[in-house]
Amino acid sequence: IGSDQDHRHRVLVAAAKNIKNWFVKVRKIKAIYHTLNLFNLDVTQKCLIAECWVPALDLETIQLALRRGTERSGSSVPPILNRMETLEDPPTYNRNNKFTSAFQNLIYAYGVATYREVNPGMYIIYTSIFIALDRKGCLVNSN
Repeated sequence: IGSDQDHRHRVLVAAAKNIKNWFVKVRKIKAIYHTLNLFNLDVTQKCLIAECWVPALDLETIQLALRRGTERSGSSVPPILNRMETLEDPPTYNRNNKFTSAFQNLIYAYGVATYREVNPGMYIIYTSIFIALDRKGCLVNSN
């Protein structure tokens, strides 16, 4: 009985060392399956069809990523990216970087601008500097 418990303990200790990595892998796999479940199956049942909004400037990058994914997976079905015309307004998309994303999140707390509306994020970046300064031009100390 003691050797069985010792073996079980060694197996569990070895498994515990990798559990964080397993959780990450499981979350990634669940995210992939969640996304794939949003696709429609083609009539021939040999491919998946998805419709989504993408920025027009990123079409070439997306096409390259689709080709690279096809090559890495070894698939024989080439990806097809069609641009569809629609009368609907596309969703709002504001291109951000590390610096501007913090300010953009502040803007999103108040609401999302409609399509083709001016993004107030840049104005917030510039005016926040003046808000942080007191009348003498020094940074306001919160202490």
